[in-house]
Amino acid sequence: MHQLWRRRWLVGLLVLAYLVVAVSVLPQLIVSLTAGKADANTQLNAVTSTRAALLGLLTPLVIVLGGVVGFLNFQEIRAQNALTNDRARAERDETRRLRRAEVYAGLTSACQECWEASNAVYNADRDNVNTVYDAGREAHPYLWYVSAISEKSGDLNLAHDRVMLLGADAVQASAVNLVLHCHKEIAAKAGKTPKVSEEEWQRNAIVEYNRLHRAFLDAARSDLEPTR
Repeated sequence: MHQLWRRRWLVGLLVLAYLVVAVSVLPQLIVSLTAGKADANTQLNAVTSTRAALLGLLTPLVIVLGGVVGFLNFQEIRAQNALTNDRARAERDETRRLRRAEVYAGLTSACQECWEASNAVYNADRDNVNTVYDAGREAHPYLWYVSAISEKSGDLNLAHDRVMLLGADAVQASAVNLVLHCHKEIAAKAGKTPKVSEEEWQRNAIVEYNRLHRAFLDAARSDLEPTR
């Protein structure tokens, strides 16, 4: 905006300078160089005619200068608009990126809570249902974890729905694999009778879960990397 006003002041000063020169200096100079030995009246008429001709050029000069200034103003305004649009786009992208980060964190948290409840149920002594177990965050009786599996599985579904709605396409496959594994291989088998073997539980709840969890985290980190 300051550039616009500076250009307007510059045009005004140029027009004013041209008026001063065209009225007081330039006509006499031109006549003195071209009149030769003409008498005073002839030179005076020549000065008057020259001054009128120079003033007649003022309007085209103003139009030309106005066109140049208008073009420069247009270029500057377009550049400013482009910069404003780029900033707005960057802000929108950052807002979306932060929102996706929150959604991805919600899914990993829901997976962890479902895993903790399931692991507590699997490792519990089912003959002593009132025994309190510490699953990593809080200590609760066995039956609390049994009912919590259903609740945590529902929370996991809601978290996955948010990922499907707001997450990038690049994370969808890894999210589906992780969620299905939590449901089918961990939550569904935690309280299964007869109890699944320790080897199978370690393979599903530790090795495979960590692999799928890592795959989702890698996809999420890749999606959340700033593009600028």
